[in-house]
Amino acid sequence: MPFRLERFLYNICLVVALFSIACSQSDPDSPTSSPNEPQSTEGAVTHLSLQFSAEVSGKAIQCGSVYHDVGLSQATVEFADFRFYINDIQLIDTDGHHTDVTLNENSKWQYDNLVLLDFEDGTGLCESGNPDLNTVVELDVPEGNYDGISFKFGVPFVHNHIDLSNAPPPLSLTSMFWSWLDGYKFARIEVGVTDGNPVVFPFHLGSTGCTGWPEEGEVKSCSHENLAHIELHGFDPSKNTIVFDYAALMAETDLKNAYGAPGCMSEFDDSDCPSIFEQLGLDFSTGSQAASAQTVFHAK
Repeated sequence: MPFRLERFLYNICLVVALFSIACSQSDPDSPTSSPNEPQSTEGAVTHLSLQFSAEVSGKAIQCGSVYHDVGLSQATVEFADFRFYINDIQLIDTDGHHTDVTLNENSKWQYDNLVLLDFEDGTGLCESGNPDLNTVVELDVPEGNYDGISFKFGVPFVHNHIDLSNAPPPLSLTSMFWSWLDGYKFARIEVGVTDGNPVVFPFHLGSTGCTGWPEEGEVKSCSHENLAHIELHGFDPSKNTIVFDYAALMAETDLKNAYGAPGCMSEFDDSDCPSIFEQLGLDFSTGSQAASAQTVFHAK
């Protein structure tokens, strides 16, 4: 009899133990759950279409249109080109933290962390361009409360000195390329000045003072990187538009320029460049960020 009672109690204990194990394994919150089961999930991701606009004092830029009172000499201009690259986009949350975004690479305008924005349509004086426009950046970002944005105006060093013949879009455009050594035109913005003595006033921004052996795919460095860092606050990425104001870019520049070759091509001895660089927040003498803030980009 004692033996049977002992065996009976043993069976009860065994059943209870097995039941406890089964319950523990069926509960995903149990500390004894399988280590291969996910304990957390990634945060939700939001898709955004960032809107960009190119304007002259609030008037949208279009090929074939005329704009008055631009620059120190209040010139009348007509656009012949308006394209520029941006890279390293980050959104800034309400606590001031910067968050990287992921660009959608399902279009010819975006590659890796780089975007080409194009506001010319190949008509009028813009005949050297193309009919396609791009004023939107498609991206994904972790959900959050964002009220600011930062980006760099130009092409990063890693993409700036590559073989054009093998370059993917939007780096495959010959019109945006200087040379293998000097790299890309970060911005190609050109106007025809139509009053007074008619001239073409180009602004081509890019890195300068570059050294290396381009024929061997080597560029050691560029003394003047000329990458402007743009940061805007009070910006709602789901509602606001980022505006490039050409009037602000040329606010301290004489576009009629009777004292030398008109325009700025980022050369060290170009007298038209310092004031234009200053509006972008760049120190022309060093090619790095200036102490003064940029005035060209704003949100609306």
